[in-house]
Amino acid sequence: MPKFDIILKPGEPLPEEFLPILSKRLSPALRQKLLKHGGLIRLSVSSPYVDRKEARKSPIVVDDEFIRNLEAKAHDAEAIRLALQPLAVKQLLEICTRLQLPVRSKGSSREIREAVVERLRSGHFWQRISDSPPSQPPE
Repeated sequence: MPKFDIILKPGEPLPEEFLPILSKRLSPALRQKLLKHGGLIRLSVSSPYVDRKEARKSPIVVDDEFIRNLEAKAHDAEAIRLALQPLAVKQLLEICTRLQLPVRSKGSSREIREAVVERLRSGHFWQRISDSPPSQPPE
């Protein structure tokens, strides 16, 4: 978010654009002290990153079929990340529960997503290490 610092030197007049705000917020004694000794005026603007009204719940349902689809994409990390991208943290934690993957409940969505990707890709890595053919999932 934007932040602006205005440094006032001793004896320098207050900026015109801040005069109404400073007159309303500071006592006359404080304004005089600011004029006499100088100081720092900092303007900082902050707002929520996501407009809560526009944020919509993900239409994706985390069920056994969704988990099977993720497991089928184990060879492609980017495909897994794309599938996980629209999910909320609560849904990511549900995936971790179904995969029996321990993660911090206070972890960021990025951390949880990467943990899921690593877990799903682990079988693929072990198969490459052992040079064994991939096993067929039971049907």
